[in-house]
Amino acid sequence: MSTSPSPTRMAQAAVDFLESLPADAGARFGFDDPARIDWAFFPREMADGAYLGMPLYAMTSDQRKLAMKLARTGLRSEAYHRVATIMSLDLVLDEREHYVRTHWRDPMRYWITIYGEPGPTGLWGWRYEGHHVSVNYTIRDGEVLSSTPLFMGASPAGIGPSAHPIIRPCGQEEDAGRALFSSLDTDQQAVALLDATAPIDTIVPNISFVPEVSEPGNPPAALTMFQEVHEAMTPEQKRNLRLVAAEPSGLGADAMSKEQVGYLHDLIAVYLDRLPEDLADRERTRLGANDWAGLHFAWAGSAERHQPHYYRIHNPDFLVEYDCVQDNATHIHAVWRNPRGDFGEDILRAHLARNH
Repeated sequence: MSTSPSPTRMAQAAVDFLESLPADAGARFGFDDPARIDWAFFPREMADGAYLGMPLYAMTSDQRKLAMKLARTGLRSEAYHRVATIMSLDLVLDEREHYVRTHWRDPMRYWITIYGEPGPTGLWGWRYEGHHVSVNYTIRDGEVLSSTPLFMGASPAGIGPSAHPIIRPCGQEEDAGRALFSSLDTDQQAVALLDATAPIDTIVPNISFVPEVSEPGNPPAALTMFQEVHEAMTPEQKRNLRLVAAEPSGLGADAMSKEQVGYLHDLIAVYLDRLPEDLADRERTRLGANDWAGLHFAWAGSAERHQPHYYRIHNPDFLVEYDCVQDNATHIHAVWRNPRGDFGEDILRAHLARNH
């Protein structure tokens, strides 16, 4: 069993939160409920869906504090501050969209859902989710099995003067990716560049697993507006952007200089360091166990600032996708996934196979 303190903190925060709710609050579901692996980073109503769990707007002030305390246990302090900023951007979007009452822009429209019975033993999980945020944890016997998918996004990407925005909740994701791509020489950039056109969203949509093969539009995007753009792409563009889970594309770390590998490590740290320190250290050790074997970096779109661009970092155990295309390249999506088993599904399947 792990001696990591984060799962203990999560369990206690989840228990405290649940005890603050009435029995019929609807925040808890069985661990085997299919909703546990059904995640989203957009208002679910946009895809004719609905959230499960307990929304912030339906909580008392005390309950909201306990809900946010639980969310904080799954995020490093700096990452939690970024999530708070992302939530506040819904107020900015609401103003820019002229306060359309049928739209879903509200920093209180974030949900906590708990699956199973939180505690030091057994299987349980939890999610904190809303527009541009999805934090998912799966825990067994006091050990975190999975902290993916972990999604953060930002729209608008920056607040303030366009040339020098002062608030950029996903600025690290952009800057670290751009620093790595800019460090590559011409030949390396040619290998890393998948296509001159960046996809409108991540190649793998918000499904519960990373397929063996994905390309724009297949699997289908949940949002019609994304799928329409995918269908308008040429077969060559789709082929260039294709993601094969077991065969990473782009420029391999073994083809990078020592300095460039340093940039790659810095970029990966942006995603790992969303987690509490103990969990980030564990993930860093896991990745480094094979000397970062097989990691590839790929780019699509323009290298110029304020132009549509996309990148991914990928090996068979690790996948990051970042996209900034929508709304004239002022709308960021950035997700970390485990190609072998988001939500701990790989470990759970192996456990079932051994015991049945």
